[in-house]
Amino acid sequence: MAFEFMSFDDLDFLIKRDWFHTTQDIHDLLAYADDKTFWKLYANRTAYPQRSREVIAPLDYIHDKPLFKYTVRDLTDGDIENMRVQERKALRELMKWEWEKYMKTMPPRPRTTIDEKIEEKREEIESIREERRVYTDVRKCGDRKKLAEFDERIGVKWTEEAELQNQKTKMDTYWRETQQLKFEAGLL
Repeated sequence: MAFEFMSFDDLDFLIKRDWFHTTQDIHDLLAYADDKTFWKLYANRTAYPQRSREVIAPLDYIHDKPLFKYTVRDLTDGDIENMRVQERKALRELMKWEWEKYMKTMPPRPRTTIDEKIEEKREEIESIREERRVYTDVRKCGDRKKLAEFDERIGVKWTEEAELQNQKTKMDTYWRETQQLKFEAGLL
């Protein structure tokens, strides 16, 4: 049986249908075109699907540039663990930033008995100072023993107030930590 060339219309119809499994099928079909028919197909190449155009005119088709220039490699368990560590670190930083933002609008710690005791100590200190002022300025007394006694009483009250302030600081820290835990848990 002799090798016969196909007509332009037949080749044109088959190429437009694009029923090819591989590009090799397109090459095989184009083998049935003589030179005159091939150049007609070449001139009409814009009417064909992209895959067929790539075979008919390979120099016309410019391959898309890759979107990124990374090499692909297998990830080891260590790489995956490092990725998880980085994700956790980023999440912690985000939570810290959100917590600091929330702290600017956070309501203050509710008043407790420690706050009242601190105010009482300060009032006692002020009353002792007032007694001392009355003793020295109004009564015009200058007994050194009595003045030393006033100073000693004021010193004791300041020490008691400092201890209460330490307790208040610990309570504030504990309250802030519990509020942060509640914030991170989404309860606030």
